[in-house]
Order: sequence, then structure tokens, then C-alpha cells
Amino acid sequence: MADILKGTCWWASNPTWTQVDNTTIGGLTLTPLTAAGAHDASDATKLAAGCGGDGVAFEGDMNVYTSHALTAAPAGGIKFVRLKVRARFVITAGAGTANVSAMLRLSGLDYEAGGISAFAVTGTYQNFTMDMAVDPATGLPWTVAAFNGHTWGLNGHVVTSNFGVWATVAALEVAEYTVEVWGEDVTATVTGASSDSLATVQAALPGDRDGSLIVPLLMTLDGGSVPAVARSFKTGLNDQSTATADVYTTAGTGTETKALFGAASQGVVGSSGAGNGINGTGVIAGIKLYAIARISKQAAGTITNVRFGTAMGLQALVTPATIRDFDQPLTADMFERLESVLVTVGPTAQPFEWGNGTNSVWASMFGWTLNWTLAGVGTKQMEIAEAWVEILGPVGASDTSNIELTLSIGLAPKIMQSNNVR
Repeated sequence: MADILKGTCWWASNPTWTQVDNTTIGGLTLTPLTAAGAHDASDATKLAAGCGGDGVAFEGDMNVYTSHALTAAPAGGIKFVRLKVRARFVITAGAGTANVSAMLRLSGLDYEAGGISAFAVTGTYQNFTMDMAVDPATGLPWTVAAFNGHTWGLNGHVVTSNFGVWATVAALEVAEYTVEVWGEDVTATVTGASSDSLATVQAALPGDRDGSLIVPLLMTLDGGSVPAVARSFKTGLNDQSTATADVYTTAGTGTETKALFGAASQGVVGSSGAGNGINGTGVIAGIKLYAIARISKQAAGTITNVRFGTAMGLQALVTPATIRDFDQPLTADMFERLESVLVTVGPTAQPFEWGNGTNSVWASMFGWTLNWTLAGVGTKQMEIAEAWVEILGPVGASDTSNIELTLSIGLAPKIMQSNNVR
């Protein structure tokens, strides 16, 4: 079976960075990378740790390191773990160069893993990855407990090179640091009926090698008894049509948001919009937010950081959004499904609940948005046709073997099947 990204983890709070002056000549500089900056898809928020020669007889030689707790890994089996680091070095003074590297630091110790001893950092930003099929600290297969028990970081090393002058100053810059948890993909066809015609969704179900699958749970809305889909209550985002897309066009820059679900007073879910809760049975393992959207721009502009904004913070997409050319014909088949990573805890950092309480899925949906970051000149456009939430639970929590959710809005069908989802 194919591998599937189960979730992405990042530092749970701001890490503490330590610098070591290996030549004791001073002149070190340090701008820390924060927890938020480590996963914001921006090179502007970064670690910048520098050193330089003394201009007399010594080159600069410096290490900078951290090891800090991550957000929790998703439940279930782990096939492998992928470290992702985006880094470069810069020469800020002098005519020399630098030898710069960064290696995995796990629970305060440095490790070679995935056949990589250290990332060879260059003068251009690169996206480095390291896949770890086993825990480098033990050599044993990953478990959630082992993953969560580690602190994670890196150890960067900078040595300047300007022999005879000793006046070069260089810095290591790290813009992103995340750790992905991967399992094996298990997919299924899920069917059902609703008095409120159902949206059609592709059920991409994260699964594990050990069989602890995650599957969609049956739900009812507003106190009803008929299985339904938790869809946006915004006009145009719940009618299974791209012709009624919510369109946002701008020539501006900066971070913008587009509403997917309204405030509590708007009802936000269900066929009636009464907004008195999402009900069901079984343990909720997590939720995923979906949208059908088409995003485009003119050539001189840029669009980055397309993510869902939620009561639980920003949520990355499983697959990055495709950015279309605004100056070319925009066709219906360019609308695509955007899927969030699995969100496992609610607004109070506790497991999700049924009903309408503080930590319920229903309460967490208020004010959700689709966010993007804009730069450059020219038109940028976001068109959102649909938005809905899927509630997921472990196998056995609900009989889903005969449930189907379908969306007829002109997209190519991608319903997947499995002979055993129970």
C-alpha cells in the first residue's frame, strides 16, 4: 500500500537556542527561530546564527543548537518519520566563504539518520529531508510514545574561510523545521443518505501498518436522526456547485483570510442552520476540514501559505494548493479539493466531543477560514465553491462499510474502494 502523511508536528513552544564559540574570539550573533516561525512557510522568519574571523589569526567557528518538545504525533502505527529543514548560509562581511552544516539533534544528542550525517548547507535556500524508518536513539521501530518522548532540534555548525585575512563573517539561517509522521494508506468507499442532498467527498483515510485505521463516523445535525454532512452554512458553499463560488479578488499584499464557516449566530452547519450541535456515537480520533477551491494569480504576484485557519490554529494542507495562471482561461476542472491535516484535539487542547460543548466539533467550526499570503503586484484570486468537515474515528466506532458521500460539481470522480474497512 502507498504511504500517507498522517500529520505534521512542530515545536510546541519557543525553543531555547544555545551558541558555542569554538575559537573563543567572540563576535557571535543570534536571532532565534520561534515555534510559529518554524512552520509558517516564510523565509522572513528564521534562525540567523553567525560568527566571524578576528581579522588577525583565527577563523570564526561556532555551533548553534536546540532540542525541544514537538506537538503530539497522531495516534496509531508509524511507518517512518520525515525531518524537514529549510536552510542556507549568508556571508555578511568579508570576501571569503564558509563551511556550514546542520544535523539532527534528538533529546539533546546529535544523530546520523537515514544515511545522512548532516545537511550540507549552501548559500541558497534548500529544502532538506531526512527519512527515519526507526528511532535513531534505539534502532527500534517508531511508536507514538517514543516519538512524543523525544525533544527535537538541530545542531548547526559554521566555520568561516578567509585564510590570511580572517575577516569573513557568515551566518546559518534556518527558516523551517517540521517533522512529518507517515503511515500506510488505507482507502474505502463510504456511503449513506441524507434528506439534505449530500456533498460528494473523496474518502482518503489515513491508516497504519498495525491495522488501527481511522474511518469517517456517521453524524447527525441539529438534533436530527438522518445521517448528514457537516457543511458550511455560508450561501454558495453548500450547494455542490462551482457556479456559485465565493470569489475574492485583490491586488494587495500580506496575509488575507476568507471565511468558510460563520460565527455561532449564523448556525454554521446542517440543513436547517439551527446550529445546535453535531451528534454521533463513538470515539472521535480527529477531524479534517475540506474546501473545493480554485486559486490563481498574474505572473508578477506570488501566493503562498494556503492553509486553513481554525480555532485550533493554522492547519496545513495535505497537498499544497495548485496556483493557476489568472491570465489564462480558468475552467471548472481547475477547482480542486483542499484537505487539511488530521486535527486531533479541539479548542481546549482536549479530544473532540459530540454535541455543542466548548470542545465539540460544532463549537470548533465557528470562524474557520481559508488563509493565503500575497506578495508582488498584479491580481490574485481565490474562488471557494464548497466547504465541509469530516469527523474521523477508529475502526469499529461506527459501521461505515455501506456509507457513501458524493459530490456532483463537475469534478472527476475519485471514490476509492477497499474490501475491508472494519
